Amino acid sequence: MKKNLALIFLFMCASMFGRGYLNPADDEVLSSLVLPKDIYIFKNAEDENKHVGFSDFGIYINKETKEEFVKYIKFGLSEDLFPNESDKTFENIKLQLSLKKNIFSTLDILYFYSWEKSGNAEFSIQYSLGKQGVIDTEFIYVVRIFYENYVYTIRFKGCLNPNEKNDYLDSLTDLLIFKPGTKTDINRGIEGTQGYYWKNRNSPEKFYERLQAEQGDNYGAEFQRTFNELMKSLKEIL
Repeated sequence: MKKNLALIFLFMCASMFGRGYLNPADDEVLSSLVLPKDIYIFKNAEDENKHVGFSDFGIYINKETKEEFVKYIKFGLSEDLFPNESDKTFENIKLQLSLKKNIFSTLDILYFYSWEKSGNAEFSIQYSLGKQGVIDTEFIYVVRIFYENYVYTIRFKGCLNPNEKNDYLDSLTDLLIFKPGTKTDINRGIEGTQGYYWKNRNSPEKFYERLQAEQGDNYGAEFQRTFNELMKSLKEIL
């Protein structure tokens, strides 16, 4: 069952961000966005998969109407917060996000939420971590921007290969341990065993807290600084 849930989550992520890859230069609202120089703009899903392990950071952008946003997102919503189909409205989804509630069925994922306002825009910022098995979501922020009649979904991603050893995660010896084994292959439906594992159940939350406080020139600190620069740029144009 655990393996099936993990595979479902992997395929959910693959389909979640396959709706359309928007270049900010082609959008009238985001055209003046100044991205930090280290961010690569993903062109499509294939391009995104290709850059794992090769680029420092990448960004995915999608733009939808309110109706399109609800149509897409309602299938993964938490039954506790949205027990009935009539509860799955744009206003209610936005309300729950503004209250920093986890709106999704967890599938053994730990979510952290924040809510910010700037100018005419409202921002829901989501960070998520897998609780068990090989960790593969340790460097992903999802920002949902509510602006006029549209919702922009922006995923900011660290492109470390989760199946391979790297200096930064190796340095977190109190939180993580690397185990060799079979590598994950989403296209073939293989849930790999090689990669980093949490040392205990408190490790994911400690990892997030440490990432928020990172300073210096390590990968975690650069990831957080780059994301902060991205948020600053977004707030300046909205």
